[in-house]
Amino acid sequence: MNNYIQFLLANKHKILSIKLWSGYENNYFFSLFTINSSLIRLRSLFVQPNQPDILISLLMSLTYLPHLFSLTIDRYYHPKNVNDIYRLVFVLPVLKSFIFYLNSKHDSISFPMSTNKQLSPIEYLRISHSCTFDELFTILSYTPQLRHLDLLNSIDIDRSIQTRLPNTLLNLTNILINIDNIKLDEFEILIRKMNVKLKSLRVNTLAQDVNFLNAHRWEQLILRSLSQLEEFYLQYHEPVVNGYIYPIFSGELNQFTSSFWIERQWTFEAEIIHASIYYFIRPYRYIENIIFCI
Repeated sequence: MNNYIQFLLANKHKILSIKLWSGYENNYFFSLFTINSSLIRLRSLFVQPNQPDILISLLMSLTYLPHLFSLTIDRYYHPKNVNDIYRLVFVLPVLKSFIFYLNSKHDSISFPMSTNKQLSPIEYLRISHSCTFDELFTILSYTPQLRHLDLLNSIDIDRSIQTRLPNTLLNLTNILINIDNIKLDEFEILIRKMNVKLKSLRVNTLAQDVNFLNAHRWEQLILRSLSQLEEFYLQYHEPVVNGYIYPIFSGELNQFTSSFWIERQWTFEAEIIHASIYYFIRPYRYIENIIFCI
């Protein structure tokens, strides 16, 4: 390990990417290998930190990197300092991509919404942790350059909420969202409140609300709030329960045959995959061997 560290120290100015998995070696590495401005070519950093002080110290040092465009924090188990993590990430001067996987329930996100003097250059954001409607909007208020948003965990939506995201996400055109715990009318609230001009929407949901397969509801939502949508993908999953399949959506005519769906060439399909039923809305002749849920 020491020889390896010595080699890296001698070539810090040549390093383009660092990827560190969890474990003792991770902490030991950072105790010997200091992140500083000598990493002039570092563009990508992937880390699985297992101690919060190591992560916070690391994030504080990243501001010195002139070309750090991509940061991934994976399988983080210490939820007490989520606020500090976001604050430190949002001040990174050239960061374009931020991916954050949190593997435990975190404290509430409580930092204030951004002002015009506190903006991040992030264009791609992937969040894999639960958050409320207000917390999500607080995060997004710091990313006016955002183009692609992935939400891979639950969102808690308060029906009575009056908050509306400021009209700052003018560049946001792509959203992928997992919504296993909310209903279609709550999802509609989210889309209306975000007030963005999406070109691509991918939705993945576990069978909780059969209204997600209501063609008329989708038509109305798209026409009223997503008029510029070019690509639409829906995956609705009915899992096996005690060895049996209980199809929620069965015996009904295909609703996705109106001119709205035909003109856009978006088709409705059903597949049995590993003894579960998957319903899809996707472009005609869409070919993909891997289900897009993550």
